[in-house]
Amino acid sequence: MTIEGAALLFFDLVAGGLVLVLAWLCLMARDAQRMITLFIAFGVLVGLVWVRLRAPDIALAEAALGGVLTGALLLRSRTLFEVRRLVRPDMPIRLCAAVAATFFAAALSWVWLTLPPAAPVDLGALTAENMSASGVSHPVTAVLLNFRAFDTMMEMPVVLLAAIGCWMLGEARPASSPVRDNPLFQSLARIVVPVLCVLAGYLLWLGSTAPGGAFQAGAVLAGTFILLLLAGIERKLGAPGALVWIRVGLVAGLAVFVSVAWAMGLSGRSMLEYPPGSAKPFILLIEVTLTISIGLTLAALLLGGKPRRRTNQA
Repeated sequence: MTIEGAALLFFDLVAGGLVLVLAWLCLMARDAQRMITLFIAFGVLVGLVWVRLRAPDIALAEAALGGVLTGALLLRSRTLFEVRRLVRPDMPIRLCAAVAATFFAAALSWVWLTLPPAAPVDLGALTAENMSASGVSHPVTAVLLNFRAFDTMMEMPVVLLAAIGCWMLGEARPASSPVRDNPLFQSLARIVVPVLCVLAGYLLWLGSTAPGGAFQAGAVLAGTFILLLLAGIERKLGAPGALVWIRVGLVAGLAVFVSVAWAMGLSGRSMLEYPPGSAKPFILLIEVTLTISIGLTLAALLLGGKPRRRTNQA
C-alpha cells in the first residue's frame, strides 16, 4: 500500500468513526444548543464522507441541506419556541422505541434476504448508453430530470406541503438578531447577497455538465435568505405585492413540472418523455423554476410562519 493509500484509509477510518460518535452524542445531548451544534458538525462530516464515496452531488446536498440549513432551521425554531433543554423520554418509552426499531430492521432484513434473485442490471451502463438522448451530459441530472423525472416531480408536492404547513402555523415572529441595525452588516449584506445569487445561478447552470443543479442552487438561495433574515428582511415581506410573488414562486416549480408532463402526454408521448433533440430546454425550464420554489420553501421554513401582512408602507 502506498503512502497516499494509507493516508486515505486512515482518513476514512477517522471520518467513519467520528460520524458514529457525533450521531451518538446528538442522541444523548440534553441541551438544545449543544445538540444543534453537534448536528451541524455531523451534517458537514457526512458531506465529506460522500465526497470520499465519489458522490459529489449528494455531498453538496448533504452539506448544504442536511447540515447547514437544517441546523439553521433548528436554531431558528429554538429561538421561536424558546426551547432551553431537551427532556429525555422515560425508560419504558425508550424501550418501546428500541423494540420497534429492532423489529423494523429485522423485517427489512428478512424481506431483503428472501427476495428471489433477479437478473443483474448494470444501471450505470444503461445510463451511459442513453446519455446522448438525455439532453444533458451529467448522469445525475439525466437520471433525476429525464430517466426518472416522474419520481422527481412527485417530490415537489411534499416540498410545497411543507411550506403550506409552515404557513398554517400562523404569522412569523420577528427574528432576534444582534446585527439587524448594524450599518457594517447592512453594507456587507448588500455586497454578499448579489454574489450568492450569481453563485446559485452558476450551480444551476453547472448541473447539466457537472455536480450541481436545482436543489444545490435552491440551498444557496435559502442561505442568502438567512443573511437577509438577519438583516431584517421579514419587515418587507408582508407587503401585498411581495406576498403575491412569494406564492407564485412557491408553486412555480410544481406547476411547470406538471405542465410539461401534461404537454408531453397531450402530444402523444408518455408523460415527461421529451421530444428528441429538445430535452435540454425543457430540463432547463424545470430546473430554473425548481430552484426558485426550493429556495423559497426553505426560506419559508426558516422564517417560521407566514409573513406578517402589512397594510401600509412605512
